[in-house]
Amino acid sequence: MKMLPIGIDNFEKMVTRDHYFVDKSTLIKDVRILSDEINFITWPRRFGKTLNIDMIKKFYPLDGKDLFDGLKIGKRGKT
Repeated sequence: MKMLPIGIDNFEKMVTRDHYFVDKSTLIKDVRILSDEINFITWPRRFGKTLNIDMIKKFYPLDGKDLFDGLKIGKRGKT
């Protein structure tokens, strides 16, 4: 049974411990398009800003490549 990820802001823990997770991995593609500009994320409280930044950090060094296998960005490839 999947658990609710209350208070978890670590992407690796979310994926490996099989918590409920809304797949926002396509955000990585959007951030990459704007890579030469400064990105200012202004989402409201508790909308996953820290978790999404952690997801982006895990994606780019490619050390967490197996974390993205079942997600939308993993199906498209790391381009």
